[in-house]
Amino acid sequence: FNVFLTYIDDQNYSKKTKEVRLLLSLVKLKLGISFTSISIFFNLHRSTCSRIFKNVLKMLAVATKKFVFWPSKKSIVSTLPQSFKQHYPNCRVIIDCTEIKTERPPHVDQRAFMYSHYKSAFTCKFLVGIAPCGMITFVSKAYGGRASDSFITNDSGLLNLLEPGDQVMADKGFPGIKTSVNEKNSILVMPPFMHNGVFTEDEIIRTYNIASVRIHVERSIQRIKIYNILQKIPIELLEC
Repeated sequence: FNVFLTYIDDQNYSKKTKEVRLLLSLVKLKLGISFTSISIFFNLHRSTCSRIFKNVLKMLAVATKKFVFWPSKKSIVSTLPQSFKQHYPNCRVIIDCTEIKTERPPHVDQRAFMYSHYKSAFTCKFLVGIAPCGMITFVSKAYGGRASDSFITNDSGLLNLLEPGDQVMADKGFPGIKTSVNEKNSILVMPPFMHNGVFTEDEIIRTYNIASVRIHVERSIQRIKIYNILQKIPIELLEC
């Protein structure tokens, strides 16, 4: 709390201190309750709570952006878990896309852009990159739910960070990035696709090996989603 407090300016909002403004914002992030409910707790008008939250969120977004950074290859190697060393010693990043449901957009073009057939809902979608040690090393900007995993990865800039020999681990939703990864002299590690309805013994082993280490990215994404505001984002917050 005290670290975040240093990132909040001293602007006066209804005579509320920056401690109160930060607390209000953290309550909104963690619990995801409405501004109407928050207004009762803090004895403020709903619109004031909304304005405070958006202002604090923008300040925190700028200040904490440096918390997510791309570590050097040396750092990745020095923190490589034992489970990676046998089969994936050059793994630089494990990637996955995740979706967050939103309220129904007001405009038709927004609905077309944000509708996810996978979720059967309107969503925001973003790419997350995780180091083998479990640290989040990359988060893309938000895309509409219509965008494919491969498009987001190619557009996000993550592949420009790769170095020759790097292994990029992904699931079966990323076949469209193989060419781009190869152009970086890097290696895309994906589970094999089934042929004629069966896997060979070697493919079964490869699938198991990948699944056993890819659990890192899934756990990290679940840690992100403990913030209940991400259960369903209101339209009024999409501009943030």
